[in-house]
Amino acid sequence: MRQRIPFFQLSTAWRILLIILFGSASLLADEGMWLLDNLQPLDLPAKGLQMPVEEIWNPQDGGLSAAVVSLGGCTASFVSADGLIATNHHCAYGAIQRNSTKEKNLLQDGFLAKIRAEELPTFGTNVYILQSFADVTDRVLKGVKSKMSDKERDEKIDKNINLIVLEAEKEPDVSARVASMNSGMWYVLYKSLRIQDVRLVYAPPQSIGKFGGEIDNFEWPRHTADYSFLRAYVGPDGKPAAPSKDNVPYKPKKWLRVSAQGYKEGDFVMVMGFPGGTMRYNTSHDIARSVEYYYPTRISTYKRYLNLIEERSAEQPEAAIKLAALKSGLSNSLKNYQGQYDGLLRTHLYDEKVVAEKAFVEYLESNPKLKQEYGGLLPTIASLYKTRETYEARRLIVSGMSRASSVLRAAFTLNKWSKEKVKAEPERESGYSDKDIANLKDREKFSYRNFDTEMEKRALLMYFDQVHQLPEGQQLSAIENISSGKTGKEREESDRQFIADLYNKTKLTALEERLKLFDAPTEQLKALDDPALKFAEQLYQETKPLDDLDKAFTGAMSKLKPKYLEGLTKWRGALLYPDANSTKRLSYGYVKGYSPRDAVDYAYYTTTKGILEKYTGSDPFEARQRLLDLLRANEFGAYRDAVTHSMHVDFLTNLDTTGGNSGSPVLNAKGELIGLLFDGNYESIVADYKFDSALTRSICADIRYVLWLMDELDNASNLLQEMGF
Repeated sequence: MRQRIPFFQLSTAWRILLIILFGSASLLADEGMWLLDNLQPLDLPAKGLQMPVEEIWNPQDGGLSAAVVSLGGCTASFVSADGLIATNHHCAYGAIQRNSTKEKNLLQDGFLAKIRAEELPTFGTNVYILQSFADVTDRVLKGVKSKMSDKERDEKIDKNINLIVLEAEKEPDVSARVASMNSGMWYVLYKSLRIQDVRLVYAPPQSIGKFGGEIDNFEWPRHTADYSFLRAYVGPDGKPAAPSKDNVPYKPKKWLRVSAQGYKEGDFVMVMGFPGGTMRYNTSHDIARSVEYYYPTRISTYKRYLNLIEERSAEQPEAAIKLAALKSGLSNSLKNYQGQYDGLLRTHLYDEKVVAEKAFVEYLESNPKLKQEYGGLLPTIASLYKTRETYEARRLIVSGMSRASSVLRAAFTLNKWSKEKVKAEPERESGYSDKDIANLKDREKFSYRNFDTEMEKRALLMYFDQVHQLPEGQQLSAIENISSGKTGKEREESDRQFIADLYNKTKLTALEERLKLFDAPTEQLKALDDPALKFAEQLYQETKPLDDLDKAFTGAMSKLKPKYLEGLTKWRGALLYPDANSTKRLSYGYVKGYSPRDAVDYAYYTTTKGILEKYTGSDPFEARQRLLDLLRANEFGAYRDAVTHSMHVDFLTNLDTTGGNSGSPVLNAKGELIGLLFDGNYESIVADYKFDSALTRSICADIRYVLWLMDELDNASNLLQEMGF
């Protein structure tokens, strides 16, 4: 069989040919989250770019893209030679919350360090600076045999990836990951420099950074200045180091020039960032699962969870601060899930996929050779999803319990680590290398600042109730046996008492005990007779067979999905960009408004007038009196837009982005920063599955409004000067 060459390693001539033959529809729609070494064939200068393409990315120094970094879930960018980083307020929200107290609530009041000595630790925020990437497909698939079971295939691939990552991370200060492109068509090793000393420099109050709150989230028109500034620090030798007062600002190779020149409708823009995940090549079977089970379940769970958080926050101000980041994250996820669900129904994507798959099968019928090679793929995939229905709910509930209860999460981790650490490091499961454990310990330290016992107990009770609602034969005996034979209020009280006893008697409510037990062998953990550890072990033993089934599912899909995409390519053309997977990408497009429905036309920008119109004096539409006075004075000087003669707040683009792009720098045709991408419109949420150039819009904070706030409201002259103003 001929060796497959990854698209990003094809010659430029071949890439251009494939795009000419197969890619015109995508290019006309400005669709795509493009790998950085695949930009030349896009002919960006013809679309409006006013800088050499090789200055965006090149293998010598990384180009302009070297200024764009990951925060491990959000994107950010260097904007000065001294490691100053611009990102979204909601991306820095956890760091702001971890520095907040009832007496000094930075979430509510904002924060500005006038000198560097005043900058605050972020307690867990890391900056990842991409250093290199390389195809490792042959290494990932080495030793993978056709006669292997699906579970064996998944474990072999996982082991190979572990070996590659372990080898890469032997280099000092390197954080490595292997990314699967298009479900395993090829694999890429990404190496990043990890900086752990990251400090909070400047954040607006949430009445500015979250103006409109969840009401305006994923909505347009928007009037949010979603920005914050951080700074990266390294040791005196210029290398990453643990947080220390002796550290010095990091000197990036590249940083972005901030421009106050603005934009007009139709202007070319581009964005670089780390989009988290798209699913544009999914089959109808995955769409059916999403519509019938996954999104309805997530929506119901998150609504209940948020109600519990509201109740707990109302009881105690300290709890409200501790739970602020969790509440914000859950609220954002809830609206995203609702948007995905509504969008899938609105677009009838399931029906569209079914029609397309039927046409694909008919195409195969016309060619016996192709039918033999690809004809059995869709029925096999359908069978796999049918099997998955029998165990997925239990796995999702246990996963939710682990996220909701730090005590249970620590117990799961300690139990699993005690089993894995006796193995040679390359033989361990993914996530359990020595370096991973060091990171897990750090996570325990930082997350403990948000520990609220009562909230965790109530959340666990909610998940226990979900177990009781599972169909017969799909329940978890570790939970069902707690209240065996009981129903209704009696069962709920039994569960509540079990959870209360667990928290009262476990040692894992104390941070020092959690950290100490990382060094304990399995026998010592058992000898403790700790209720949390015992319960976690019971759940582990019960869910391990389900995990094995899921490994088999993943192993099978890693074989079937690439083959299916190969068949689709032969039928209708090449897949020019892989689905987003938190690797660095570039999207391009234009400043552009949209019309969501008949007789409704949205402008491409909003102004400060909208803040005054929305202001109610109470959350989430509140504002400081000084800001209101400044806005009413209408004195915006050089920050005023030259075309509309108003102060723009946010603007729209048709950039193709998704979660993970938050904080991404929006660049003009010259590569200058003109905004910070922070959201999408409601109609764009379903773009994770299907991009629609007429409706998909990314919402961006106008950097001129940010600069004006820094200048006139907060007197952040130190930062303005540092950025060249």
